[in-house]
Amino acid sequence: MGTYEIEIAAVKVKVTVIDSSTLVDTYISELKSLVQSGRRLVGLDIKTINPGFFGLNSLLLLCVGTRCLVLQLQNLGCIPNSVRELLADATICFVGTEMSDKFKQMPFRLTYFNRLRCESAVEIGHLAARVLKNRSLEKCDLAELGNKVEMNFSMEFQGPVFPDWNALVLTIDEVKYLVYDVYRCYAIGNRLLGML
Repeated sequence: MGTYEIEIAAVKVKVTVIDSSTLVDTYISELKSLVQSGRRLVGLDIKTINPGFFGLNSLLLLCVGTRCLVLQLQNLGCIPNSVRELLADATICFVGTEMSDKFKQMPFRLTYFNRLRCESAVEIGHLAARVLKNRSLEKCDLAELGNKVEMNFSMEFQGPVFPDWNALVLTIDEVKYLVYDVYRCYAIGNRLLGML
């Protein structure tokens, strides 16, 4: 486990990488309290480490405000109930990119044996299209969506060339690369919901 402070678009973001199931409940509780005190919105991303491997070979990224969690599922052994319950909470809007594809491609073991489901996941482009009443926004990337809601994320962050997502200790650049998009999804989604 490690905690990092990174900066995205002049905003300090606190990121905790969790590699032990004994720590998950505490950090999920912290995230839930942030959801309760603000909009019921969570940035969500899934990174598959070894696509052909039959196991918990993924990273689950969650972001609320300036707080992000990276769950190294391959080190947890099983998915804790607190994670399943959070993702299954239909009162929370989970935003990200390529959400339907990521949940379809999620390893069978995650969805079947661990009962990991997220029914309220929304593509950030779709949310933007609905709120701003412009269907062309569904095809925009995060930089374009950020510009549409007057959030300047400047240029795309170029991450490490060969990141080692299996490592127990990640570099600051690997962490920033991991959470860059999930943070932007949350920030854009939060701005969009504030326009309603």
